[in-house]
Amino acid sequence: MKESLRKPLIGMLRQFKQPNSMAIAAALSANMLNCNFLFFNPEDIDLKNKKINGLVLDNGEWIRQISDYPDVIDNSPPRKENKSVYAELEKSIPFTMHRIGNKDYVSNNLIKDDDYKNLVIPYQSLTSEQDIYKMLGLYKKIIVKPTGGNRGNGILYIEQVGQTYIVISKDQKMKYEIDNFNKYISKLVKQKNIIQKYISSTTQSKLPFDIRIHVRRGEFGKWEIVKIYPRIGNSNSVESNLSQGGSISKITPFLKQNFQDDWEKILASLNKLGREFPIYFNKKYDFEIDALGLDIGIDNNGKLWLFEVNSFPGCTMFEIEAQQVAMKYAKYLASKKKHSVINYNNNKTVIAMFSPAKGLSKLKTACFAAASMYDAEFCYFTPEDIDYKSKVIYGKTFTNNKWITKQYSYINEIDVIYDRVRMIGRRKYKEIYEELNHIPFTHKNFGSTLNKIKVYDEFQKDGSMKNHIIPYIHHTSSSETLDFINEHKKIIIKPQVGLIGNGLYYIESIDSFYVIKYKGQELQLDKLEFINWIEKLTSKKAYVVQKYINTRTKDNQPFDIRVHLMRGYRNKWEFVVILPRVGIEFEKITPMKTGGYVGIWEGFIKRNYGEESYTNINKEMKKISLDFTKKFEKLFQTEISEVGIDFAIDENGQIYLLEMNLRRPGFQYYEFDVAKKAIGYAKYLSEVNK
Repeated sequence: MKESLRKPLIGMLRQFKQPNSMAIAAALSANMLNCNFLFFNPEDIDLKNKKINGLVLDNGEWIRQISDYPDVIDNSPPRKENKSVYAELEKSIPFTMHRIGNKDYVSNNLIKDDDYKNLVIPYQSLTSEQDIYKMLGLYKKIIVKPTGGNRGNGILYIEQVGQTYIVISKDQKMKYEIDNFNKYISKLVKQKNIIQKYISSTTQSKLPFDIRIHVRRGEFGKWEIVKIYPRIGNSNSVESNLSQGGSISKITPFLKQNFQDDWEKILASLNKLGREFPIYFNKKYDFEIDALGLDIGIDNNGKLWLFEVNSFPGCTMFEIEAQQVAMKYAKYLASKKKHSVINYNNNKTVIAMFSPAKGLSKLKTACFAAASMYDAEFCYFTPEDIDYKSKVIYGKTFTNNKWITKQYSYINEIDVIYDRVRMIGRRKYKEIYEELNHIPFTHKNFGSTLNKIKVYDEFQKDGSMKNHIIPYIHHTSSSETLDFINEHKKIIIKPQVGLIGNGLYYIESIDSFYVIKYKGQELQLDKLEFINWIEKLTSKKAYVVQKYINTRTKDNQPFDIRVHLMRGYRNKWEFVVILPRVGIEFEKITPMKTGGYVGIWEGFIKRNYGEESYTNINKEMKKISLDFTKKFEKLFQTEISEVGIDFAIDENGQIYLLEMNLRRPGFQYYEFDVAKKAIGYAKYLSEVNK
């Protein structure tokens, strides 16, 4: 038993009752900082006795617990019905978040400043119908939006074309003659709105986008840039919000793709804005602002425009990154309180990640945070960190707010290995796996990429999933492939082994010609030319030929759906994510590192297949994914712990298998979700192998 100061208690006050993934990320980040964490909502507060009946995260589950008031509260904005509760708590407890005023107030502040007034879009408050006509007269195209709106709700695009007025709201496009338009805008006047000049911030594909700069106060109250990322909307839409079917991408490839000559200059300006604007902006207030979300548009000339400033920015798809910074700030606010001495026991399960690369990564940090859910100690090591002579591993673990090297005996001090190398069966790694084979590994099979055709063949033979298998053949001769093309008209041809659409070609038979599309290039060949082309292509590696499934968004962009499943704490299959991935080339999806987008499953399906279709497609996708996973284990007589399955969905909502990835499915933007499942499964293995 050791003695320690009582840990600071960080409270998270939200309006919803059940903790979400952001709350879990906050709880684990607080634990990394040696703080306790309590989640609660206004109904859990007992003002009379100064107690809170909140939720604490214990061994991966939320447990109800009565607690004293926390040392600091990470709060969401109050509602009208509980403002008095907030006010009473704030008398004795520091809050992290404070309102900054509506859009009109923020713009008024900025337009007076020489350094930032050039970012402000011309605007005015909407107080009469004449305000709209005045702005249309000046700019022809305008935006009307609520002064206090969020998530893109209530944003309207209005354009005057002759005597007609076009109004776009979400995916609705309406046309009004002047009499009906007057009736329409009279309703807007009664609401709290502002009018802005419309700024054309669109991709090369004419999709609307903005750049979100997410900044927060962190350690010692210093500002940090958490993330800068593009948010891409849909055609016939004026917002780019994820919850409404939008997508996100990585900032550098996105800028390279859309602003080839100016991308470096623009990126530097965005970073400068993220560093300097929060410091300047907070000077306008007599309290500390804890976080800001700056929404930046970029016009065709590369000029930056400030769309909005948000004081309560969301962190969907990067919860752990945002909450690690947020909890540092919360701990800083709580640090002025004195904490009593308590005793604790440090006898924990040790989970070691076998990593292919040195250095930190988001997954490693997320795994350390997730380990606290299961009362486990986490470290990571590479092949170079193994000392065979001394029988030790020099692992990296996190303590006292920093990563340090710690020596572990691999004879008796490591309980389970989370294998990220996954090279069982490879000669280069044979000694490692044999030396450590007395320790349970999370990954037991498949040290290389799966052969697509072998997987297709086994499922085809079995027959139980035939409705979801795309018609295909092995490419064995030009004549058979020509017959297949003539039967299906549109096909794709891809290597039997490979990832993320590498080497994939779209081929279409039109009259007596064959059109080939690949990486933005297009060929049109006659029959003899095509035979020569395909024989050259397939001379060095094996290919599979598939019927082309028209899996495209409403904006005619190719997409697939990545379903990522992992075994969790109870050894049951759990869904990590169902992720739409959208391409910028005609024939295939594009990795994010080269400019592709990802979206949110529910919003994506509702937008592209209709609100009413989501429930059925979601249910079917989950069932098919589990069926394919379990059938794979049965057909290949193996037990796997993780799989990424790629699906196509045609225009009728029919789901088809594209590929299965068992070695190392990607996890860009959801590292924390992967870590929770991986550490849970590792904890399960440690318990059943005691």
